[in-house]
Amino acid sequence: MRNIISGASAAVLAAGGIAAAANDPSSGERPVGLISKAAPAAGGAAQGNGVFTAAPDMAKGAHKKPVPATPVKTNSKDKPVYLIKGLDPWPSPTPGVSCRNYWGPLLDALGNEGWATNNGDRRMVGFYAGDHIDCDTRIAEGDQNTAITTLGLKLARHIHDNYSKKGQSVDIVAHSMGGLIARSALTGVQRGLPGYPKYLFVEDVVTISTPHAGSDSATWCAGTVLYSVRQCRQMKPGSGFMRWLGNSAPQGQGGTDWTLIGGYDDAQVSPRSSVDGMHGVKHRVRYESGQGLGHSTINITLKGTYRQQYDNGSGWKTVRNGAAPARAAMNALYWSRAW
Repeated sequence: MRNIISGASAAVLAAGGIAAAANDPSSGERPVGLISKAAPAAGGAAQGNGVFTAAPDMAKGAHKKPVPATPVKTNSKDKPVYLIKGLDPWPSPTPGVSCRNYWGPLLDALGNEGWATNNGDRRMVGFYAGDHIDCDTRIAEGDQNTAITTLGLKLARHIHDNYSKKGQSVDIVAHSMGGLIARSALTGVQRGLPGYPKYLFVEDVVTISTPHAGSDSATWCAGTVLYSVRQCRQMKPGSGFMRWLGNSAPQGQGGTDWTLIGGYDDAQVSPRSSVDGMHGVKHRVRYESGQGLGHSTINITLKGTYRQQYDNGSGWKTVRNGAAPARAAMNALYWSRAW
């Protein structure tokens, strides 16, 4: 199974009868438990309700070139990583956040542990007009009324133009609404919709607390005067956008390996949506309650061990010293396919 672990120590830990060496995944060792180290170590517009996006201004013939050979899937830290944040819940003419603050510990770990060694390949995606300059990959200058499909189209173009057309795969880690942006990008490409690239090479996608089946908090958000914005409406269970997405994991050219992470301490998105809300997923991790892994902390919790259940396609298993969520995300990126 994929090594959802971390750390440089060679200590052997046991949990629930499952033992594993707590090594960094790049060591090549494949333990069987989800064990963590004990010490730190452009263009297009939404139409109607925003569930279909076209880009009539695309250059003619832009995709007539031959599709590059599908990159070989490898266990490595070398692929560019897109970090896609979620909804800014506060009403403002120019909403936005600091991506550095949003992803801090995970971003530091990627750099310190040699992931995507070209710093420009650790991409923090911004899409609000008020996003800080540290959101170094700006796909839009929108607000909470910018359709998620519009953002997905722009993300698809960015990945294609910077990597896929050069025959290079990328990985994605997305939190909350960011996971729906990633799904939207791959869905549009897979369906061959107007304006989307003809192909994308996306090897791994990890979503953390993403409302794959919608969120009751989005229902509340969309029902209030101040918060009745399109992005909230689109994330309501049963919305036109959610129906457009469907319930299956979209695939890039050559296949995309999905890992879904969520937890019971998340009051905004329950594991029923974040972990069980999409079909065709090989890897799922859900964290038990009472561990402080709320919606705004689960994506940056990197250290320590946590009670969790995981499923790699052969049924749910429980461990008491599982990897922290952000650490689990990193390891999910490392292994190209199999747990």
